[in-house]
Amino acid sequence: TRSRSAAPVRKLTIHSVPSIGSLWLMPRLHQFVARFPNIDLRVSGSPEFANFVSDHVDIDIRYGKPNWKDLQVVPLMKEEVMPLCSPRLLEGPDAIRTPSDLDRATLIELDSAIMGWNDWFEINGLDPPKSGQHLHFDRSVMSIQAGVDGLGIILDSTTLAARELADGRLVRPFADSMRSLEVTGHFLVYQKANAK
Repeated sequence: TRSRSAAPVRKLTIHSVPSIGSLWLMPRLHQFVARFPNIDLRVSGSPEFANFVSDHVDIDIRYGKPNWKDLQVVPLMKEEVMPLCSPRLLEGPDAIRTPSDLDRATLIELDSAIMGWNDWFEINGLDPPKSGQHLHFDRSVMSIQAGVDGLGIILDSTTLAARELADGRLVRPFADSMRSLEVTGHFLVYQKANAK
């Protein structure tokens, strides 16, 4: 077998929007590093898209509608977006039991999302609440933490909230009775010249 020191080292720089970088990419990096030990991996994150030339980036993980001209764009995954909340909100006299209970719940809005609460109400044939408190965040990482902390009901990706769902810090209150949104919003983007 070839030792790590004998193999040529190749540099790979990945830039990502913050939430998918923190919630999806980081938990998977150990597998990548174990599989490709001779890659000098560099990872950065910011809300802005990377400039491939000035930022020296090989791959950019972007969120949005894929209208990036002259770049290779590969859908990363289809995500299921649904209401999620702390299990504490399902207990007690003010428990959230049915979608009509959302009229008196705090809805956490993800302002940067391609689809939001109005889309979820529409796909399920429901009228949005006429009043009620709303909290707004611009990143899933903050929205998910707000849900874990019991600040309200979030509408977010089960892919991004996978760890919180797996360990029970978040639950799906209407998974068996309501439809979820399916969204393809994250993309691997790179220069066509680097497609090797």
